[in-house]
Amino acid sequence: MKARLCKAMVCIGLALGSIMGMPMTPDQIAELLNLMDQPKIVMTIPKDDDKDDPLKKLLGPNFKSG
Repeated sequence: MKARLCKAMVCIGLALGSIMGMPMTPDQIAELLNLMDQPKIVMTIPKDDDKDDPLKKLLGPNFKSG
């Protein structure tokens, strides 16, 4: 549902742009829609990232970072 709404908003924006006289070729429109279909890259941060923390090694186990 969210993806369809997003595509509809892009198409509405493209339609408004064409009404206002902004040129865009069909190839550019196809490229834009293909970019929207690409998977997103998500970076996650592991929860146990303190084990290699040099400050924690220096200050001891009672040190709480962040």
